Amino acid sequence: MQTSETIAIEPKSTMTDPLAVAQTILAGFNRHYSLFRYSAQRAKSLFEAGDWLGMQTLSRERIEYYDRRVRDCLRTMAPVIQTHVQSGPNAPSQRQQIFWQAVRQSFVSLLAEHHQPECAETFFNSVICRALHRDYFQNNFLFVRPAVATDYLDSNQPAYRVYYPAQTGLRQSLTRILADFGMACGFDDLPRDVQRLARAGVREFNQRVSRDSSRRLAHDCQVHVLGNLFFRHQMAYVVGRV
Repeated sequence: MQTSETIAIEPKSTMTDPLAVAQTILAGFNRHYSLFRYSAQRAKSLFEAGDWLGMQTLSRERIEYYDRRVRDCLRTMAPVIQTHVQSGPNAPSQRQQIFWQAVRQSFVSLLAEHHQPECAETFFNSVICRALHRDYFQNNFLFVRPAVATDYLDSNQPAYRVYYPAQTGLRQSLTRILADFGMACGFDDLPRDVQRLARAGVREFNQRVSRDSSRRLAHDCQVHVLGNLFFRHQMAYVVGRV
């Protein structure tokens, strides 16, 4: 006895579908973010090699990345913009407003498992602001307020490392902070530089908290340091907080 199965084939989404427009914008952001991450890796290699001309070129390219990805999205969205954007000084029709509200709602649904929702929302705003009239510049169509809470967002890789200077000692903590970046170019004199940093840190702390004050560093005092260096010109910056 033979049995037949019916396979449902979903229709391919087109640019007349709000979800397809939202997916196009998110794909543009994802491409921008991946290129941005790759350029950060290149910056570390160029810095380690002392290739300052290459660093300047990369810096210019990184500035252009964002606008280029926005323009790419607008070109892909050209058919839907022609159909769903009002022409002339007239206010957008109700049909157009409903469509772009649906695009925003679809974009929010796509960010449920995304690890960079706030940056993606900013990219969405950049695309929409260039495509639509200023009548759309409100929270129904743009992200005036963040739509996705990031307070408890899990990440596969932590954005920062944690150090405990009150437990391990200030100099040892500073040494680990600098050494953990794994710079191939090395340091001229790491112990000397750590000693200078420690003195500057203690001096800054004493200016903020007087010696006769009852306030002291807690045993679990933490130093949070971003996992990547920030490169600019011939300098590499460590970004963190106490």
